[in-house]
Amino acid sequence: MHTSARNQVRPKDHNARRARVLRRYHGVCYWCGSGGASHVDHVHEVADGGTYAEDNMRPIHKDCHREKTSAARRARAAGKPLRITLRD
Repeated sequence: MHTSARNQVRPKDHNARRARVLRRYHGVCYWCGSGGASHVDHVHEVADGGTYAEDNMRPIHKDCHREKTSAARRARAAGKPLRITLRD
């Protein structure tokens, strides 16, 4: 099994952080605004210098996560930052 470079630097308490973020935001997806999110995303991607700090993590649906990741890749390829407005 391959472990990505990103996962090799993941903090040991990542699962606990993930659980706290899901609870703090009541599972509301920061991308679409609907409830029921079970994934957690780095708002500012680790690949773009984002951190594993909880204030950089938000709940997100699996499909929304794919959409956001694709948008971030397109923005990175175009040399432009992905603009995200957080709902807190």
